[in-house]
Amino acid sequence: MFRVNYIFLIILILFLTINFSFACNPQNLKLVKFNESNQAVGELQRCLIKLGFLLKSGVTNFFGKETQQALKEFYKQMLKIDVDGKNFGLKGLNWFRLNYLKTISSPQKKFLIKVTSKEDLKKKLFESISYYDAGGIGRAPVFSTVFSTKGDEMSSMGSTLLSKQISQRYSETNVQVKGIDEPDIVKNDGLRIYFANNESFAQAGYPVKFDATVNIINAFPPKDLSLISKINLKDKYTFNELLLDKDNQILVVMNHRGITAYNITDPSRPEKIWQYEYVGNSNLLTARFYQGKIYLFLSTYLDVNNPCPLTVLNNNQRSAVLTCTDFYIPAELMLSNVSYAILVLEPKTGSIEKKISLVGSLDNSVIYVSPKNIYLTYYYYDNLNSYVLDFFFNQLTDILPFDIISKLNKLKDYDISDETKVFEINLIFNKYFLSLGDDKKFINEVNDRLKDYLTRNLKNLEKTAIVKIDVNDLEIKKTGYIPGRLLNQFSLDEKNDYLRTAVTLGERGFSFGPIWLNLVSSNAVYVLDNDLNIVGSLEKLGLNERIYSIRFYGDRGYLVTFRQKDPFYVLDLADPQNPKLKGELKIPGYSSYLEELENNLVLGIGIENFKVKISLFDVSNSSNPIELDKYLLDENWSEILENHRAFLKDERHKILFLPSYEKGYIFSYADKKLKLEKEVKLSQDNAQMGWMSPQIKRAIYIDDYLYIISENEINVLNENNWQEEAKLKLINN
Repeated sequence: MFRVNYIFLIILILFLTINFSFACNPQNLKLVKFNESNQAVGELQRCLIKLGFLLKSGVTNFFGKETQQALKEFYKQMLKIDVDGKNFGLKGLNWFRLNYLKTISSPQKKFLIKVTSKEDLKKKLFESISYYDAGGIGRAPVFSTVFSTKGDEMSSMGSTLLSKQISQRYSETNVQVKGIDEPDIVKNDGLRIYFANNESFAQAGYPVKFDATVNIINAFPPKDLSLISKINLKDKYTFNELLLDKDNQILVVMNHRGITAYNITDPSRPEKIWQYEYVGNSNLLTARFYQGKIYLFLSTYLDVNNPCPLTVLNNNQRSAVLTCTDFYIPAELMLSNVSYAILVLEPKTGSIEKKISLVGSLDNSVIYVSPKNIYLTYYYYDNLNSYVLDFFFNQLTDILPFDIISKLNKLKDYDISDETKVFEINLIFNKYFLSLGDDKKFINEVNDRLKDYLTRNLKNLEKTAIVKIDVNDLEIKKTGYIPGRLLNQFSLDEKNDYLRTAVTLGERGFSFGPIWLNLVSSNAVYVLDNDLNIVGSLEKLGLNERIYSIRFYGDRGYLVTFRQKDPFYVLDLADPQNPKLKGELKIPGYSSYLEELENNLVLGIGIENFKVKISLFDVSNSSNPIELDKYLLDENWSEILENHRAFLKDERHKILFLPSYEKGYIFSYADKKLKLEKEVKLSQDNAQMGWMSPQIKRAIYIDDYLYIISENEINVLNENNWQEEAKLKLINN
């Protein structure tokens, strides 16, 4: 009996997860005319909405002027003919039956419906939440454009900038795109170090929590190493990150409460010049500093009872407010309970120059910023309606008894809604399964076929939607879709108006109530053109594995998947329409961070046998990549494994730096060999203080000096001989 209930639960909950409100089954469409009111009109409206043609009123079952206008647009765009839109005829019907499934899997599907009022937004949000609570599978953020406006201006800051007396060269935060800075706990301008000390640690064996501070340190030359000043943030429970506007001598401090800017022209007396607090439950997702502007990415959970107007940022002089009619909502019913906002701030005044907001939910969203565009993505399951009906109507006929086939054939031709058909199918199969008793052969066959069917159709079920926004004017350019799920920001890369992407399919599987149906995972690379249409693909990489790291460099891509071993792939992306797998290397462990050190030499940092592993790959022969060297640290973790900003490379001296707990490791990669040049430990009086011991956090270089930064001290090493040049304690100062 348990086995019978197992299959029954799969079928029942699978059906319950169907998107009823906007499902489209071309086989249900019929010829309809203007002013008709019946279910056939409703089926047409569902299909028009699914294709993205605007129907503000949704499915009404009435063929009125709104449906007429949408139908005119459908004929014009899809069939390239002009009609008055008062008849849905044979040409339209044939188009749906021949082209619909191919079209909905295309990346250029429209999906936005404009909200008309506060009540309209509340209604759509309630529908979304109800769908989610009922077990719907569209549990993913759905982005849509809200508004883009010019902000107001504050009076300019009349300060004189410090004349720069900096070194010849200095490191900057390790970022994905050169010239687009990302927030981190350490910034460096070649003269001073700015360090946000967030951590608690023990002193003399007793846990102590210090207020979070930003240390401003005179760093160059090393003989003058000293603490200039501290900004006491007066908050023990915030994690702070920094952005630095070197041209205007402005330091920006960000945490989960708000954002504050300081004039550091006189570093001994940092002056707060503006500040914002996040309103309500708004949170900072990430930020960028680009072209002299601060880009903030915020998320705010919506109150479905009072979703608008929505204030996300505020100070005593101004705020960022989203009005009710600014919102767009997805045409497809998916979970939508979070507002995303991108705000562009002027560093000197804090004025909000531009803003745009998106609606969605927090699930595997990725933010990638290129020199020309901002890309926001969300992961979701497409509605399963057409696939489920196809499975039970057409995929089991060779093993079903005649009376069940007869019932299904009759049901297929009934003029009823899809949800009613689903209900009837459930009754038919539930009754039949119960009649089988302990006969497991048929039940197991249905289970295996269902798994196989979902696996074959996974590309059309599991998707990532992409919103492309102009980085200068914050206008939505395009929306597109790719199969699968992205790993992180490195899964996206823009080159010559093409967007290269890397995804995993099937790793999450499908949840049907208490049953978890695992599908065979695979990985793929998709190349999208300027309109976000897929123009090139490379699929079925690393079967039954998932992506652990990905980097795109020029005409190449490097990809690591993992389950038992680490397949390191070299991809040829020179022809965007024909990406190729050039080479593959299987080795133990995996790499979760990849970096091209120099031409044909790639670094991988990951784990092997529960130890941090550093690998050097020679990719000069792209068809035959080689692991030239590797080094296993006696450590089980480094922040680099989960945060690329913790990594440092100095190309002049061909060295890299890895922090790990109480030690920092300096490796040389000269002559394409890994050599441990120096192991840096915390001072004896600060180390070995229990589980809350201070940690080494970062390293930066200025000229030929390497500065090792921990929570309580800075050590300066000469890169020419690795002798210590200076040391500065940061506590008790």
